[in-house]
This record gives sequence, structure tokens and C-alpha cells, in this order.
Amino acid sequence: MKKFVCMLAVVILCVSACSVAFADSTTLVEKMSVWELRDFLADEGYRPEVENDETCQFKLNGLTVQVFLYDDGSSVQFHCGWSDTGMTMGDVNRWNSEWRLAKAYLDGDGDPHLELDIDLDGGITMQRLRNFMQNCSFFLDKFVSNMD
Repeated sequence: MKKFVCMLAVVILCVSACSVAFADSTTLVEKMSVWELRDFLADEGYRPEVENDETCQFKLNGLTVQVFLYDDGSSVQFHCGWSDTGMTMGDVNRWNSEWRLAKAYLDGDGDPHLELDIDLDGGITMQRLRNFMQNCSFFLDKFVSNMD
């Protein structure tokens, strides 16, 4: 009987863990508030600060980055900008022709910016949002290495 109770407890724990993982992979996010964005980023190990109703700022790979909410929270944009890098329009054009999913541009002062966007319309899973942040980190590293 003791063995049966132990086995039953193990099965219940496994089913509970699977249910949580399943819910995380099937629950769709269609909109986010800045507070939900902050909580998500904090849960992922970042230390976000809410700048305003549409912006969180935090450090990623040692750089200050922003995540903006657009369209009433139904789209999310990752952003990082630099100044005085010596990056040229040719460098930016080369980046944009070699990489998908992330775009770069020079602002009016000639300073480079990197952006990635994700649309939440129709819903995405939390795992997809985590993957988006992993992509942001990956492309940020690649972009910085292209500036050197």
C-alpha cells in the first residue's frame, strides 16, 4: 500500500508539472501592459525599470536596451541605440542584407540603432515571447561584433 501511495504521488507531481508546462505552451498572449511586460522580463532574469506606460528599460549583455509596446500593447519592439560609433550607411546596409528578423538604421545624427519586432495579434505563447528575447540577445551580440 505504501508503494502504491508513493507511486500515486509521483504520478500526480508529474501530471501537475506537465499541466503547468502545457498551459505555458498553449496560453496565448494577445496584448501586454507595461506592468505585464515588466513582470515577464523580471521572471526571465532581467531587471527592468518601467519608464512610462509603453516602455521598459534594462541591461542586456552590459548594454542599456528598451522594450516598447505599440498598438495598445499588441506589438512589442526591442531597441538599442549607440552614439559615436563610426558606423556607416554601408555597414548598416550590409547588416540589413545579411540578417533577417532584426533591422538596423542610422538616425538623423548618424547614430546606429538595432530593432526587433514581434506582433501579438492572434496570440503567441509565452515560450515564443521567451524565444523573441533570446533572439534579441543573439542579434544584439552580432550587431555589436559588427561594430568592432
